[in-house]
Amino acid sequence: MTQFELFYRFGVALVLGILVGLERQYSGEAEHHLGGIRTFAFISLLGCASAMIATEYAVWFFPLAFVGLAAMVLASYVVTSEAGDIGLTTEITSLLVFICGALVYWGYLELGAALAVIVTLFLSLKVKLHGLCLTAPLILPIFGAVLVVGVATAFLLVG
Repeated sequence: MTQFELFYRFGVALVLGILVGLERQYSGEAEHHLGGIRTFAFISLLGCASAMIATEYAVWFFPLAFVGLAAMVLASYVVTSEAGDIGLTTEITSLLVFICGALVYWGYLELGAALAVIVTLFLSLKVKLHGLCLTAPLILPIFGAVLVVGVATAFLLVG
């Protein structure tokens, strides 16, 4: 990998972490949770750097870094849950951002970017998704019927 490719991948990882961190910061979740723009940028860079070290020097480093981050996330969850907040969204998001950074280093830039965008989209749609759950008893039978017809059609086309 050339110097340019290396810096490019770390730059992409940084931007993906900033994207998710901006959403956390903007939504106000950073005040009560694990972190905001800086923290998520660092987590993504940590994932990218861990993937590089594991690829170039010591394969055991990536799982060790992931477990270390998971331990810090668990500690953060214990503190926030004692204050009455039992949500896991930000904590799971931090682990996903770590994976995004690693995917970018390993050459899966599009997959890492897609994952970061999907995570950011789901985070930003919290209120709408919760509203959808309230109307679920009305929508689920229709959705189930459409799903059954779609799966049946797929089987017919493939078979």
